[in-house]
Amino acid sequence: MLGPLLNEYFAGMTDIVFAHDGTVAKIVDDALHVLFGAPGEQSDHADRAVACALALDDYAQSFRERCHKKGIPLGITRIGVHAGPAMVGNFGGIRFSDYTAYGDTINVGARLETGQQAAWYSHLCQCNAGRGGEEFPWAAPTYVRFLAFNNSIVFDVRHFRILLPAAACC
Repeated sequence: MLGPLLNEYFAGMTDIVFAHDGTVAKIVDDALHVLFGAPGEQSDHADRAVACALALDDYAQSFRERCHKKGIPLGITRIGVHAGPAMVGNFGGIRFSDYTAYGDTINVGARLETGQQAAWYSHLCQCNAGRGGEEFPWAAPTYVRFLAFNNSIVFDVRHFRILLPAAACC
């Protein structure tokens, strides 16, 4: 049952990524690692990433609701978006290589996704990941603090759709 469920979920999610001209770098467990602006340049990569995140959230919520109606309990989908420089390419050796991305930008995006508490719900998006134009329903900034490479980093985080309670901020 898990195989077909994951295949259906990833088919819908990857269709959305490709519709926004994103690159699926890998699938790890039940997570997608998606890149914009790689392997080819995209001057609007941050806007594409945010638009894609919103569409992924819509799909994930509808997928979860369909599963709940079938008696299959699923949790929420968390999405972290961060824009910036990264080292991207094929890494590994002669016997195995993997197309992936490394660097602070990737680590911050992952921490924004995994660092969320259930009460925070769905999205955290570092403020420069999109220009916050009228097409994106930005909320007021919230601050999030975490450690990255022995430095404490505080991000002005703008999130969409869900307002975080003030008590949830570090």
